[in-house]
Amino acid sequence: SGGLEVGGDGRSTNDNAFVGGLATRVLNRYQGFNSMVTRSDVAEAEELVNAPPTRRYPGELFFALTWAVGTFAITAWVVVSIAVLLISGGPWRYSMLLDILALFAFWLASYVCHICIGAFLWTRRYISTRDTDWHQEWAKRRSEPGVLDWASVHHFVIVTAYEEDIANLKRVAYTLMAQSTPIQSGERFSRRQITLVLAMEEREGQDGYDKASGIKEELRGHFREILAFFHPRDQPGEIAGKTSNYRYAVQEVHRYVQTGCARELDGRGISAEQCVIHVADGDSLFDSNHFPCVTFDFCTQPERNHLVWQPCMLPVCNFWELPPCARQMSIMISAQEMLSGSGFMELQLPLSTFGLALVTLQR
Repeated sequence: SGGLEVGGDGRSTNDNAFVGGLATRVLNRYQGFNSMVTRSDVAEAEELVNAPPTRRYPGELFFALTWAVGTFAITAWVVVSIAVLLISGGPWRYSMLLDILALFAFWLASYVCHICIGAFLWTRRYISTRDTDWHQEWAKRRSEPGVLDWASVHHFVIVTAYEEDIANLKRVAYTLMAQSTPIQSGERFSRRQITLVLAMEEREGQDGYDKASGIKEELRGHFREILAFFHPRDQPGEIAGKTSNYRYAVQEVHRYVQTGCARELDGRGISAEQCVIHVADGDSLFDSNHFPCVTFDFCTQPERNHLVWQPCMLPVCNFWELPPCARQMSIMISAQEMLSGSGFMELQLPLSTFGLALVTLQR
């Protein structure tokens, strides 16, 4: 979808090291909220966003340089050795082995080059579209056949959580509250078109209920609605985990839409044909233009019920808490995610954080 989501590696995180200026953009949106957000809220957000990322490992630079030089030296040694042996005409069995190694090395080098090109293309695309006014782009096409009304599209964001720190859940909510609002709109985007769904686990006990009620009480005014569902424990045929929790929450959302509870809220109601269901983790932080981008795509794409909107995920929330080796892996994973998001000869499968139409789930 051209959007961005900064997530973790499955662990809870206390570090908000955002990427590529995302922190500043979210904070700017955050400061534009109404008076329901207090000065202490803004101060807390500023402290979280502007916290300097301290290195826990003083020798990290030396380690990174050693790793890079060593990797280059070993690669060069292997390539030169293969070339010398092939030229010298050794026994056929060694030649065959070296041929196989050479093909493998060539494939690996080609794939790394492929990742670099894809990451470069994605970065250029993100920089050129991150500040696009998607509502204005929609307005240019609103008269075309099959284009949906912008305001009729509604997003249910299901945040699956089990023993997740309430601060992490609030950060997810803050990035939803910070979504870009069309200039012509009288209401913020999150207030009109986003319902936050807390998919909790009943086995968490009273703590889970307290977290849900606390978030609903504090942030209800910033969303169309905040719903909390508690996945029952020990369901027959189910394995406790994110998937079963998500499935239960989707069923409850479907029931919520079908029974007309949304209409009772503000008289507008929500059509199942115009709902997009998103799933997120407790540490998924969305770019401030992600949901407007998905809204534009959903409104204008004729095949909207056959699409999945997968943001590019960067596992860097707790980047500075990881050992140096794991950080190098996170960088490589981020580049690979960018490749997948660029569409450059790569297949992207839905993973961790994505959205799709409610009609698609019904089918």
